[in-house]
Amino acid sequence: MKIDARFEEVSGAGNSNVFAEMLYQPETSLRLGTFYLRMLLDQLQGQWEATLASYNAGKSYVTRWLTWSHFREPAEFVESIPIAETRNYVQSVLRNADVYRRLYGTPAAVPAKRTP
Repeated sequence: MKIDARFEEVSGAGNSNVFAEMLYQPETSLRLGTFYLRMLLDQLQGQWEATLASYNAGKSYVTRWLTWSHFREPAEFVESIPIAETRNYVQSVLRNADVYRRLYGTPAAVPAKRTP
């Protein structure tokens, strides 16, 4: 997880100086990152494409992008993402998730709710 406003949201306002160094500990970083990802997924009603875009670009951008059209397919939303880095990020994560599902034979899953 990057040290930015998203970290502030997860760690609690005013605590970033204390906790920022903890992000360099893999276990802590993974725990906070997955907590934040789950929080976004819940806020975006399980829409993985919007969640991944929010994780990369920020939720305020994605909330605005979602108002641009009534997207019939998730791919329509992904293709409409105006920031190439975010569009490529979402496509890469989805593609890699599909590769791992094929390799390991597991269905797409939504992680269980957990607290940090």
